[in-house]
Amino acid sequence: MGETTDPRLVWRFKRFAVIAALVSIALGLAVLLGWLFDVGWLKSLRPGMPSMKANTAVCLCLLGAALALLVDHSSSRWRRAARVCAWFVVALAALSIFEHLSGLN
Repeated sequence: MGETTDPRLVWRFKRFAVIAALVSIALGLAVLLGWLFDVGWLKSLRPGMPSMKANTAVCLCLLGAALALLVDHSSSRWRRAARVCAWFVVALAALSIFEHLSGLN
């Protein structure tokens, strides 16, 4: 049976994905600026909460970029760039876990 997708629904999902990507990139960049200029309120989401680490902010930016690359770009070049971003996040996360488990800095 032929399935039909509602173009308005597809458009809404794409719009949501783009907004999510831009918010994650903006949040990551704001935290990185907080670390760069030592602005405490930019390092954490709310006053009194622990600060977000710079590694996490970089990963947030990269994942937002990967999502933005995948929304409307179906060519293999854009998918490859999104995969590179995602694999860099995986590598950074693995190194962070190794650092915590081994006690190395």
